Amino acid sequence: MIPIFISSDDNYAPYLAASIVSILENTDSFINFYILDSGISDSNINKLCLIKNKYKNFSIEFIKIDSEKEFSTIETNNNQAKHVTIATYNRFLIPSLKPDISKAIYLDVDIIANGDIASLYNHDLKSYAIGAIPGQMIEVSNLCISRLGLSPEHKIFNAGVLLMDIQKFNKQNIIQSFFEIEKQYRDKMLYGDQDILNIYFNNNYLQIDKIFNYEAITGALCDNFILRHYTSDLKPWHINPNLNTTILNDKNIFWYYLAKTDFYYDVLKNCKFNTKKSLYEKELNFLLNKKHKCIKNKINFIKKVLNTKSYKQMDNKQKSYYLNLMTTCILKNKNNKLCDKFQIIIFAEYLRKNISHNILKSCEGYKKISFTKNLLKTILSVENTYKGNSKYKAFTVFGIKLKLRIKNYDSISSNTRL
Repeated sequence: MIPIFISSDDNYAPYLAASIVSILENTDSFINFYILDSGISDSNINKLCLIKNKYKNFSIEFIKIDSEKEFSTIETNNNQAKHVTIATYNRFLIPSLKPDISKAIYLDVDIIANGDIASLYNHDLKSYAIGAIPGQMIEVSNLCISRLGLSPEHKIFNAGVLLMDIQKFNKQNIIQSFFEIEKQYRDKMLYGDQDILNIYFNNNYLQIDKIFNYEAITGALCDNFILRHYTSDLKPWHINPNLNTTILNDKNIFWYYLAKTDFYYDVLKNCKFNTKKSLYEKELNFLLNKKHKCIKNKINFIKKVLNTKSYKQMDNKQKSYYLNLMTTCILKNKNNKLCDKFQIIIFAEYLRKNISHNILKSCEGYKKISFTKNLLKTILSVENTYKGNSKYKAFTVFGIKLKLRIKNYDSISSNTRL
């Protein structure tokens, strides 16, 4: 038997149902689900219990949690991420709620299983009290290490998937230490319980493979992931399953399992995005501001360059040279490797919408753009992917052909900047 704890309120009950069904469909093991219940309504509890009519390999227990009372000494300050609420700390109660359990799994509610959960549970924790999956965003991890003063060797882990040795937690009184850490670090904390867990288990936890907490937002998924964690603000239930998207393009994994519950049609009816038009701006802004903010900053610089007096006085050959140079710099990362196709999409679309200049039309050299062959292949593949979509007609075989309109920006010294 595998004990699994999941925390949910009434709003998240439908997604809890999808998570439960996905786990049951992918394992032959018997699962004891313990739901840390922060106010699930009786009607939704009844719908969740209807899962028993289809699956026999589980039990489910709803444990009412008064988070305000249990965590009255914890502060959630304005500096913390908006998803951090007092109920986020419910997972800290697990060792005291079921002290006789030897080992347990904790999962966030926005997780879908795509493989056997037993392969996670069967990990040998050895001498560690906890097993977790290191985060997949190195830049974020490094910032957290610096902010919290952790060991440079520590790998920040996401708190959404935890394998816990309950006996060690209780014998070592670890939860009490969590409360002490919260008092000491509350002014530095951004991610609530996750920060506390990383501080306590600083370079001292079992590192588990990323297939057990796969967090990709864009691009192709790894083929063999066991648990898919939708960590972004944009969730699969926000997007109609019939829409093709560049982000969360695996959202139908969630919808597949939700369709096996009594929540499917209610969630479908309440999708935020039911048309491509409604989703487009959300997608663009999401990728630009969250995943590719550095590109936005570089493009803002190009806006100013294109409007400087010295640039306007160049002939077309010189202008083409500088545009090629700046574009190539933008489409390479800090390791001088080409960005992925989603960055190219965002660059092209943002450039098309925000920079006003007709220079690309007149630059002969732009057709011989100095991108590598790999980049040209990527541009061509993107063009083929989005053929017929007017929003992405910026792509051509030879490069990016964009219509640009003139806007007024403060002049800067291109001699100094370039």
